[in-house]
Amino acid sequence: MLFCNSGAEANEALIKFARLTGNQVPGQKKHKLIVAENAFHGRTMGALSATSSSKYRNGFEPLLEGFSFAPLNDLAAFKDKIDEQTIGIMVESIQGEGGIQVASDSFLQGLEEICLEKNLLFMLDEVQAGIGRTGEFLGFQKAGVKPDAVAMAKGLGGGFPIGGVWLKEKWTDIFQPGSHGTTFGGSPLACSAAHAVLDVIEKEDLINKTQKHGEFLQSELENLKNKYPDLIKEVRGRGLMLALVMQNSPNDLITKLRQNGLLVVGAAGNAIRFLPPLTICNSELKEALEITKNSLKEFHHELQK
Repeated sequence: MLFCNSGAEANEALIKFARLTGNQVPGQKKHKLIVAENAFHGRTMGALSATSSSKYRNGFEPLLEGFSFAPLNDLAAFKDKIDEQTIGIMVESIQGEGGIQVASDSFLQGLEEICLEKNLLFMLDEVQAGIGRTGEFLGFQKAGVKPDAVAMAKGLGGGFPIGGVWLKEKWTDIFQPGSHGTTFGGSPLACSAAHAVLDVIEKEDLINKTQKHGEFLQSELENLKNKYPDLIKEVRGRGLMLALVMQNSPNDLITKLRQNGLLVVGAAGNAIRFLPPLTICNSELKEALEITKNSLKEFHHELQK
């Protein structure tokens, strides 16, 4: 496990891991990574280069070369991007900034098969979807895949800055002393915070609770979609990482939700993200839903005027 301070740093470590591994391939060195369109891996230069959205890239070119993009859940497109210089594939199990786009189980399983067949690294960015958020400890676990490397952060510290990269045992010697590190990565204070978070997740059975709360919340949001099909296009996500995808810009509804006491944020593709804390109780979840229902009712009424 390599410790750092943020998700962007964790993804930088994934990229360095891939480059370092590719440079040790006998014969022809490999360095290219295939990543998903609409992915977000961070704002540092390497992580930004692995992020396709012009919203984040504009003004910072030229970025690092060696990244190609393919649509999420399109195995054929990912396979078509592979060439003799490709070292690996890097995806999020659920795209957060990309609009709560879920990588299907069959897609992740297919990527794993491709990587095994082509001798490529299979890397998962679990910065947003990890640490219990989806009703699994890490988002990819539902698919039953075994990646070579996993980046995690955000929920790991419960608000305290910490990130980390987990590597399969076969890769643990790839980083030699001095080849990678951060000044504060793995500090006793940050690791103590992460240890406390993991204790609470286990003792309070938060992963199972998140799965149940997520099923309830998703069902209620689906009911709202059926009630307001002219406003809501679809409901996406898993666990407590969900989104209402609107037919048009969600900005006015987001403002109304906030004014009524519910803190939400938008994402790509007209999505409104619902990411309550894993510690949320039933009454708080019902209160959030009541605010959502009332806000949608008000918003719909105003549009009819």
